[in-house]
This record gives sequence, structure tokens and C-alpha cells, in this order.
Amino acid sequence: MRSLRLGGLKILPVLMMLILLLLAAAVRFHQLEAQSFWYDEGVTYGHSQRTLAELIPALQSNVHVPAYFGLLALYEDFAGSSEFALRSLSVLFSLISIAFTYLLGKHLYGTIAGLAAALFVTLNTFSIHYAQEARMYAMLAAIGTASMWVFLRFWQPQSTLQTSPSNPRHPHPPTPSPLRREGERHPLFKYGLALGIINIIGIYTHFSYALVMLAQGVLAILILLSYATDKQVRREAGKLLVAYTLANLLTVLVFLPWLFTAIYRVSVVPNYSEATPLPEMLAIIQGWLAVGNTYLVNTGNAGVIIYFLLVFGLMLFPEQQPRAWWRMLLPVVWVVISVAGYLYMELYARYLRFLLPAQIGLALWLGRGVWLLWHLPVRENRPILKYMPQLAAVVAVIMLAGNLAGGLTPLYEDPAFRRDNYRGVARAILQEAQPGDSVIISAPGLRDVFGYYYDSDVPLYALPDGTDLTTKMQTIIDESHQIFAVLYGNTEQDPDGIIENTLNQQTYQISDEWWGDIRLVRYVTPANFEDVIASDAQFGTSITLEAYALSSESIKRGDVLQVQLMWKTDATLETRYKVFVQLLDENGVLVAQRDSEPGGGKSLTTDWQVGQTITDNHALAIPNTLESGAYTLIMGLYDANDGTQRLPVNTSDSLTIGNIQVE
Repeated sequence: MRSLRLGGLKILPVLMMLILLLLAAAVRFHQLEAQSFWYDEGVTYGHSQRTLAELIPALQSNVHVPAYFGLLALYEDFAGSSEFALRSLSVLFSLISIAFTYLLGKHLYGTIAGLAAALFVTLNTFSIHYAQEARMYAMLAAIGTASMWVFLRFWQPQSTLQTSPSNPRHPHPPTPSPLRREGERHPLFKYGLALGIINIIGIYTHFSYALVMLAQGVLAILILLSYATDKQVRREAGKLLVAYTLANLLTVLVFLPWLFTAIYRVSVVPNYSEATPLPEMLAIIQGWLAVGNTYLVNTGNAGVIIYFLLVFGLMLFPEQQPRAWWRMLLPVVWVVISVAGYLYMELYARYLRFLLPAQIGLALWLGRGVWLLWHLPVRENRPILKYMPQLAAVVAVIMLAGNLAGGLTPLYEDPAFRRDNYRGVARAILQEAQPGDSVIISAPGLRDVFGYYYDSDVPLYALPDGTDLTTKMQTIIDESHQIFAVLYGNTEQDPDGIIENTLNQQTYQISDEWWGDIRLVRYVTPANFEDVIASDAQFGTSITLEAYALSSESIKRGDVLQVQLMWKTDATLETRYKVFVQLLDENGVLVAQRDSEPGGGKSLTTDWQVGQTITDNHALAIPNTLESGAYTLIMGLYDANDGTQRLPVNTSDSLTIGNIQVE
């Protein structure tokens, strides 16, 4: 690439890189605070509020290390604790990773490769998503990329890198020794110490940084093999090996206080991911690394271009330097070792964020493909053919960049890519909770993210909390009128289902809403039922409503009507049925409704035993806007699979169970 010069500085690539960084900042800062913190970001916020003495034990009880959280605490003192402020640190690290991507591509292959790779990272929605999250993954990618750049400088100083050759087919003559410059020894100490320190920061950022170090180890072996064929540099290359070994020993030594904790936590923490078949998993990883987490909606025709550039990126021209092959392999090894290690640990789709540094590697691989395509030799020197490779490279970059940019709108607007809305859940509870109510969150870790948005005197219980869970639940029920349960990951925290089973058995479920992956379930504690009404109404051929009870036949607007149903079946049921409870006005118009499978979804009809009485509690919220007057309460059953087919009862499809006066 011919460039304008200013005082010896090639300013065109610099200007283009500045434009890319401005673009990267724009797409990463855009709507940065629009979405709520989700669970993990709440944990981040909680850790940033702790002192170092409090933080270390908290991290050692989980699979976390302190570098990011400690840095965020310092950053928060300057930037504040808003969603925008806490996430902006990740944006800054993402921009750093893009800058180092350019430097890596430039020093490995040339300016065109560096710019293309930086562009592919800039628009990749995998990178953008985690740049907009208050977690350590953008820092992980930045440290990993910086480490690879120092690693490259360590093994080949500037004079032997021959950066930005005008043509890969005609490189500058190689410097005989990897250790010497003109009258100067290779700065072993400087680069070795820098590599050791950066890797210390990396491994204290996240355990998965070990994949970056493993890739570097494999590359070091390949580099040494390339030097072993040259008698002039063999002895001095051995000094590089010693220095590289010492740099890694420094990293291990400084990490030693955390090493055994890390090994233990990684070995005992269960993997809750669902297994994914290997071909499907490889396709997912490829999509995320090459295009982003929106790859299913914006890959388009980019697949052909990606494969074309990846294949081109593996080419070597015969005229290239003898040791050019290991520079060609650097991004390839980075990607392959990272993905292989990831699959070996059986992390599956849940933890793809651990591969964010490898996305830089794939971008460099693609960038090398663009660079080689640009310099593809043309036998005929006719103008129409002379610039065909450059034109093909430009078209490939534009088309791939266009596909990448197509993922931005879904990333910002498609609900499928939104984080869990704890802000909305907290606001919904704050609007309805009254003195005498309680809020249960299903994991202690939810306290941080929920507490970020929740400011109320209504007590908040994070369960399980180490006390006897059954006793704790009974105390909460006895002391509450309504209970709001925020359930996330409760099968992990409460595998026996004590929280939800106790609430379904001893209280009445008012509503059950999903907010992304969060369930907000509202309960009311039981009223005193004065009368139990015998029924024996037959629903379909096998289900009998033995009896029912109402909490009252007179109720105020905004209150909750409780309904208790007693079911029995005389045959095993193969269909799941839902119960509906509806309030109709005098014209038969529906004004309030509650639908749920029996027992709050815990007593499915397919699980009913013949002859067993099933107690089924329901609660119907009476709208505040309802006019005073007489209303009719009906109930019935319908097929949960199609949602329309009601079971007949008597000569109707519903049973009237009360006349309700709303005041």
C-alpha cells in the first residue's frame, strides 16, 4: 500500500486505523446502557463494591480471579457506577484489542493484513456484544492480543520482522540472526519480562487465558524448529528458549498462590451446559469467531468469502523467506489450539465467551488471506488484468464487512440477543409490592444484580442462604401477605425444588411471567376458607372435581381471589391439561383470567395417580380498573398442547363456581 508521508510517517494507514477505531467506538458505545445488567454483570458490580480482603475469599469460592474486578473498582472511582460507566471499561479494552490486532497483522504480514483484520474485529458482533458487557472478556481479548504482539517481538525483533513488505513474493533479505540487530543484542530481558508480566495479568483476568499461553507454547516449538535448521542461529535461538522459559516460570510463580485454588474450583464446579454434537458445535464456533453471535441472521453469502480467504491465508509463495511458514501459522495455531482446548474441557455453547481472544486469531487469518490476494501475481501486465487481484481483495473485504455490519441491527434490537431484564423485573415488583409483602430471589448471587435496581423496605430474601431452607420458607410465608419470587438458575441452586414446591403447596400462585431467562412468580398466602363446596363435576371421561373453595364471594378491586380445587382421576392421563379460572361481567365478557397447569406447574395431569386427590391452588388478581358490581367466576380444563380444546363438563365447556361481588 503506497502511503502519504509526513516527516517519515506513513499517515494513510494511520488515518485509516483511526477511522476504524472511531467506528469501533461508535458501534460499541451505541445503546451501551439501553439494556439491564444481567446476572453475571450484577456479580461484577457486587465484586467491585468489596474491599480486597472481602473480594479474595469471594472469588476463591468461584471460578474467578481478581485482576478485572480490582481494576473495575479503581475505574469506578473515576467513572461512576452507572450501567454506561461500568460497561465502558470493556469498550476501552475492546478498542485496545483492535489496535493490537492491527499491529499484529502489520508486523506479521503487512499493513493491508493489519487493516483488514482490524476491520473484521471492529464489526464482529461477538466482539461488540462483550464490549458492551461489564465482564472480563473484552479485557481477556485485549491482554491476549497484546501478549501475542509481545510474543512476536520477543522471537523476532523489528529488524527480522521486515514489517509491511510491499509484496510477499519479494521480501527483504532476512537478517542472519534472530538475536542481533545492527551492533545490538536482542533485548531478551525487556521483551521476556514484558511477556511474563502481560501473561500474569492475563491469567489473573480469567482462567481461560491458559489457552492463549498454550498456543504460544506450541508456536515457540514451531519457531525453534525453524531456527534449528540454521547453524548460524541455533545457539542463539537456545538463549531465546531459556529466556522464554524463564518468562513463563515468572508467570507461574506469581500465579502460584492462586494455582491450586484454580485447579480445585475448575475440577469441582459442575458444567451445567447441555452437550452439543461436535459437528454442530464446530459450526457454532466458526460462526461466532468469523461473523459473531448473530451469525445465523447475517452470514448470508459471507460463508463462501470466509472459506476463500481462510484457504488463501494458508498459502506460501516460494520466494518468501525460509522461516515465513511459522508466521503464517501463528493465527492458525492460535485458533486451533484455543478451540481444541475448549472442546477438550467440554464447555459447549454456554461458555463461548472464553474464545473471544481466538476471534482475533481468526481475523488475522482472514487478514492474511486478503493480503495475499492483494499481491497475487498476474502474468499479463495489461491494465485490465494488472489490478484484478487488488479489485478482488477489495470486493471480498467490502462484501464480508457488509455481512458483518448486517448483524448490528439484530444485536441492538432483536429480543433473541437481549440480556435478562432485571431492571424491568425490579420495577414490576416495586410497582406492586406493599408493606407486609416479601421478595425471594432464588440464588445469593442475584442479590447483587437485583439490589442494583431494587430500593424498597419490602424485605428481600436470597435463598438458599445456608440456613434450613424448609424452616426459612415457612417463616417467610407466615410473615407475608404476598410473595414475589424471582427464579433464575434455581435448578442449580435448589435442585430439590424446595422453594417453588413449598410456595405451590402452601400459597396461591397469582401470576407466572418469563422475562427472558428469569421467572417472576407472584404468590399470595392462603386465606381462611369458610366453606368447601362438594362438586363431583366430571371433566371429560376421567377427571372429577371433587370439591372447591373460594376465599370470599366479596372482594375489593386490586385484591386477590383465591380458589382451591380438589381433583381426582380414575384413569392414567396421557394429556397435559391447564386449568383456567375466569371472571366474567354480566354480559359474559372476560375481565380477569388465570391459566396454569395444576399446582403451579408442579402437579402435571400426566403425573396424577389413579384415585389420588390433587389439591390445586389458584389466585386471580382483580384489576384496579374493574367497576363495582356482580361478576361470575368460571373454571375449566383445556389441552395444554393446543391451547384451545376444552374438556366438556356437563353440557358446557366450563363450570360456574361462584358469583363474586367486586367492591
